[in-house]
Amino acid sequence: MTDFSADLDKVIRSRAVSLIGPWPDRLTMLVMANESGFHVSLGPVDSQQTGYYRSRVRAIIADIKLECTLMGLRRRAREAALRSLEN
Repeated sequence: MTDFSADLDKVIRSRAVSLIGPWPDRLTMLVMANESGFHVSLGPVDSQQTGYYRSRVRAIIADIKLECTLMGLRRRAREAALRSLEN
């Protein structure tokens, strides 16, 4: 696991624990960095409780992806503004 993947794993688990409660022992997660950002795979559901937790974690992941997209857009806008000032 890369440093980025390990850090993102910690962020997701931390948010989940603070918002939902303890991470289920049998819920596995794999975080992978890729060319478009990252991909997260969650293990199969073995109970109704794990299914609920898994669905909430998927919402947290979607929020984090949106945050990353917005940060990227802001960074590109800031870089474009700086380039226009240089010309």
